[in-house]
Amino acid sequence: MIPLTESFRTITPIAILIGILLVTPLTAADRDEDYARFLFQSGHFDEAARQYLFLRYRASKTADRTMENRYIYWMARSRLEAGNPKNAEAEFRRLLEAGPVSSIAPDEVFTQYLRSLFFQRKFNETAFDAENSPHYGRSPRVVEIAGWSNINAGNWEAASSAFAALSSPGAFELSGPDGERLREIAGMLNDRPDFREKSPAAAAILSALLPGAGHAYAGNWSNAFGAFILNAIFGGLTAYSIHERDWGYAAFFGVLEAGWYAGNITSAWQEAVLYNRRTENDFKATLSARFPFGLGAYEKGQ
Repeated sequence: MIPLTESFRTITPIAILIGILLVTPLTAADRDEDYARFLFQSGHFDEAARQYLFLRYRASKTADRTMENRYIYWMARSRLEAGNPKNAEAEFRRLLEAGPVSSIAPDEVFTQYLRSLFFQRKFNETAFDAENSPHYGRSPRVVEIAGWSNINAGNWEAASSAFAALSSPGAFELSGPDGERLREIAGMLNDRPDFREKSPAAAAILSALLPGAGHAYAGNWSNAFGAFILNAIFGGLTAYSIHERDWGYAAFFGVLEAGWYAGNITSAWQEAVLYNRRTENDFKATLSARFPFGLGAYEKGQ
C-alpha cells in the first residue's frame, strides 16, 4: 500500500500543472507549438519536423514572417537531429539569406548551418564558410566546427590554428572540462605524426635498384618478399634462356620479367602512399574516439 504522504507528493505537481492550465488558457497556436517543442525535446525529431512544418504553413497564411522564420529554424533543427542534413541545409540557407530570426541568436543559425554541411561530409566547404564568416572570431562553436572540418579534410595546419585559438588565453577563455578537452586536442595536433613519413619516390627508386626493397621501406614485408622472389625467378629464367641461346623462351620470360619489374616499382610507390594514408587515418580515428564529435555535439534544448 502506498503511504499517504507519497500520494500527496505525486498528486501535488499534477494538480499545480492543471491549475496553471486552467488559469492561463492557451491558444490553439500555443498548444501546437508546445506539442512541437515536446516532440523535439523527447527526441521524436521526424514528428517534430512535421509539426513545425504545419506551424510554418499556418504562419505563412497570416503573413507573420517573424513566427514563420522561427518555425523554419526549428523545422530545420529537427531534420538535422533526425539525420537529414541535406534538407536542413536548404532551410538554414534560406534563414541566413532572410536575416536574423527573432529570439534566436544569429550565430546559432549559422552554427546549425555549418553542422548541416559537416554531417554531409562537405568538410572543405564547412571550413571555408566558417573561416570567412563574421562569427568565426566570436563563436567558439563555429571555430571548433571549422577545426574538425579541417581535420577530416586533412588540412592539418588550419586545424592546429583553430584549436590553438580555442585552447590558448585570448578571445574565448574557455575553462572547465570543455577548455581541458580543447587543450588536449590542440596538444595532440601539435604532436601529430608525420603523415608523409614514407616518400613514394624513395620507395620506387629502392624497388628499381632491388625489387622488393621499396615495399620493405613502406613496411609491407610480405609484398617485399613476393616481389623479390618473383623478379628473381623470372630474371633467372630469362638469363638462363639467353645463356642456352633459347631465344623464344628468353623473349617470353623477358617480357614477363619486364612486366613484374615495372609492376614492382609502381606497387612500391603505392605502398608508400597507402602507408602515409593509414597513418593519417589512424590519427583521425584516435582523435574521433577520444573526442567524439557527432550529431549530439551540442545541446538540443529549446
